[in-house]
Amino acid sequence: MIESLRKISINNWLNDKLDNRDSGIIFAESPSDYFTIVQDFLEANDYNCETPAIYYEAFPEESATEFLETLCQELTAKFGSTKFNNSSNLSEIVAAVGLKMVIIDRSYLHPLDTLKQIVKQLVSCNVAIILIGSRSKMKIAKVFSIASVECWDRLNLDGRAENLT
Repeated sequence: MIESLRKISINNWLNDKLDNRDSGIIFAESPSDYFTIVQDFLEANDYNCETPAIYYEAFPEESATEFLETLCQELTAKFGSTKFNNSSNLSEIVAAVGLKMVIIDRSYLHPLDTLKQIVKQLVSCNVAIILIGSRSKMKIAKVFSIASVECWDRLNLDGRAENLT
């Protein structure tokens, strides 16, 4: 019963963020706290002609350019190259596929400059970002030093009180 309520709560939070294109942070210590719920959310919001939300796991060696190129490649591959031309940029691809949200798991693995660039690019395309990970690791990585990220709504799955200072 409690697990079912938790799933509903997380799903409602994600749906609200998707509908409003609001960015946010999910604090969770373990992937078992959220992975299946996020996958179910993505599956429920994936359609033949558009993909409103997509999930990525962060890789520390990946630059912002590589991250965004991979995003574009995955979206163009899913919908076929006939929908896009070779010069399609991120904004055009985002608009064509209806992308509203990118969920980045273990975002604290990215160097701070990389994360800043990813946030800047996605926000400029009116795409919400959901960062998922450990509160303590995000704090160590200084994720909250990014001005826009500092004010994002937060969902706590780790059961701790909100205190980032």
